[in-house]
Amino acid sequence: MERVAAATGKPNPTIWLPDYFCYDATAPLRQSGAVLQFYPVEAALRPDWAACRQIAGSISVDVFVLVHTFGHENDGTAARAFADGHGALLVEDAAHVLTSSGAIGAQGDAVFFSPHKWLPMPDGAILWARDGLTIPPIPPLITPTARWTLKRLIQSLLPAALQPSPITQGPQRFLEDPEPTDAVPEPGLSRVAMAMLGDLTRSDLDAIVAARRTNHAAWVLGLAAISDFHIHPAPDVPYRCVAEAPSVERAEAFFNALRAVKVPAESWPDMPPSVSANPKQHETAIGLRHRLVMLPVHQDLTAAEITQACSFLVVPA
Repeated sequence: MERVAAATGKPNPTIWLPDYFCYDATAPLRQSGAVLQFYPVEAALRPDWAACRQIAGSISVDVFVLVHTFGHENDGTAARAFADGHGALLVEDAAHVLTSSGAIGAQGDAVFFSPHKWLPMPDGAILWARDGLTIPPIPPLITPTARWTLKRLIQSLLPAALQPSPITQGPQRFLEDPEPTDAVPEPGLSRVAMAMLGDLTRSDLDAIVAARRTNHAAWVLGLAAISDFHIHPAPDVPYRCVAEAPSVERAEAFFNALRAVKVPAESWPDMPPSVSANPKQHETAIGLRHRLVMLPVHQDLTAAEITQACSFLVVPA
């Protein structure tokens, strides 16, 4: 938080985040004393600028966070204009983006990426700051990684049938949110993660991109028979395959059917309590939370496994 305070010049800055956002990820900000304001988004997950302008009439804007949700390029030009109009910093959240592409990262005073969401590594993020923005350096972090290393070793040695199922981890019901955590790790990069990033080659990235594109296409083909679902178009590099149901009941049935065939489907995000408590202002975000189901496309999967899962999938009408 001291880095945000140094960049804004305020000890308790007001930080604007989209209402369709993971509340658990705000734990460091909540603990720091920052004031959080969740702005409404439109159906395409872009900021509702009319609503933002109205809110800004009574609530200050010190940091405006523009999220490239699911890897889709968001409205950077308009966000830049809005931030400049209120004397705010613009931060681009590219956690769902593997590498910068198009206009992603072109407008922000700061941009961050989360390679640990994409690569088999225990931790680590990348923060890029524009020249002139003062951010105190983050010291090297010595993080215990023995548990993560042991988990990866088990995954590499055990047959798939004997490995712990991801289905048993996390929320078991569609609209169940995990308990918010106040555990805030120290920012930094472990030596293991640093070494892994250093060993990453262009051909490694190309293989990851190709696998994710292939897996997304396999989901699109495998789910084509479920005519009342809409599969969202993939960005250049898919983070998840996003399926939209016509209702919360259909979404829940789909979620349960996927997990019945051992597909670790996700319902996301865990909504901020202030968003859930104001359904009129945040109707779009809550509706998306109730209708969207995320399917894995990571490079450890194969298109054949996805095709097989779809062949066993039975979604009740």
